[in-house]
Amino acid sequence: MKLAHRIAGVLVAALLLAACDTKESHYVPKSTEPYQRWEAPGQYGATTGARNIYWIDNERVLYVGREEEEPHERATLRIWTPATGKVEILGPARGELCYFRGYVQYVDSIKGVVYSMQEGELGGVLESVPDSSARHKDLYAKGFRVHPITCRYYQSKDLAPGENCKKPLLPGHGYLDVKGGRCEEAVQERIATLRLRGPGDEAARAELNRMDVELPRNPIRYFPESGPPVVLPIEANEFHSAGPIYEYLEWKGQYQFPQGRGKGQPTHITSDWPKDQDYVVYLFSSTGAVERVSIPVREHFIAKPGRVAITKGGLVAMSPGFANDLKQRHWGLVLYPGRRPEVLDDGVTEEMALSANGCRIAYSRRTGDATKASPVVTRVRALDLCSRS
Repeated sequence: MKLAHRIAGVLVAALLLAACDTKESHYVPKSTEPYQRWEAPGQYGATTGARNIYWIDNERVLYVGREEEEPHERATLRIWTPATGKVEILGPARGELCYFRGYVQYVDSIKGVVYSMQEGELGGVLESVPDSSARHKDLYAKGFRVHPITCRYYQSKDLAPGENCKKPLLPGHGYLDVKGGRCEEAVQERIATLRLRGPGDEAARAELNRMDVELPRNPIRYFPESGPPVVLPIEANEFHSAGPIYEYLEWKGQYQFPQGRGKGQPTHITSDWPKDQDYVVYLFSSTGAVERVSIPVREHFIAKPGRVAITKGGLVAMSPGFANDLKQRHWGLVLYPGRRPEVLDDGVTEEMALSANGCRIAYSRRTGDATKASPVVTRVRALDLCSRS
């Protein structure tokens, strides 16, 4: 019996030594438990939209959820207060939630291809839009676009000329030209001239190909409400609509601008990260000042994170791709207080939101495997990065 205990002890020691291997390609971050954390009752319930979790303030979370055994069709819009566990149900909701400074919109019903929507000031009487898809197509044809931060429609023609290359910031902060000057009049005229020469003109085709390579390497320019444009130390190539979009961080008074591609990375590649580059999150202010926060993502992951947040505790990365060491478990939510990551939670993290004070993270956590015996369960959780003991 004693011999068996000794053998078991040796095996445990060997496993502990293996887990402490700090080689770059096999680095296993430690899990962190000193943070205050909560889990909402029921399950996450959204079936449409890329983001369905928001902080209303520093205490309350707005999300689409459902009761434990209820189908997604019976999901509701909810306000959860993690500190007390209280959940307020506002009404039916299916997803496509968007919230900013009191304004909310979300899909409350889906019938075939017809989506109905509610929108207005949270806590007030919301306006019902019976067919939001039809309205969106109509407004889009008239030049209206959905603002990436405020959730409201804006008239893109107000940014003309070159409105297709420009992204609006908050009212009073101006806009960004994210296409490296592609929409400038002289450039558009040259492109049109080259295309008129036809696909058989090799010289024209070569020049168009060269422009496709060179224009994305030009810097992004910031156009404030007044004053001259500011050239930013960010390549147009780094902005990619399929990647994380820019957000406004209330606690810093800055815009968070995660890389969509690496510098110089081909435009058709958006997943695998360049081996020789850190992953960078830019912090940009309406004064034109830019800061960089970088993590060695390629040392630990193959691909870039799905979403990030600059918090008071460091950079939090959501579902940061597949681990380089395939023996490692999937890391769902990771904190970079410096260059080394710490696991905040495992499972698959699909959504994440940061509170206004920069301390609290709310997120969805999916566990289980539909192809195996374990059921797929998605919970909504929150943790306080400013509560570390």
